[in-house]
Amino acid sequence: MLRALAEPRTTTDLARRTGIGNATASAHAAALRAAGLITTTRTGRSVHHEQTPLGMLVVGTTR
Repeated sequence: MLRALAEPRTTTDLARRTGIGNATASAHAAALRAAGLITTTRTGRSVHHEQTPLGMLVVGTTR
């Protein structure tokens, strides 16, 4: 899940990319957010997730 967020994604996009349901993707995102590995922002009805610097360090992502 964290690797799938190498680029910012919505919950729906994250679910599609990982082959899981939206509710499951949302639950995973909540756990990653609680661990400080991603941030989440809401824009209207869309929820966008992206890796924090710590999340990037964990998976070796660079931007």
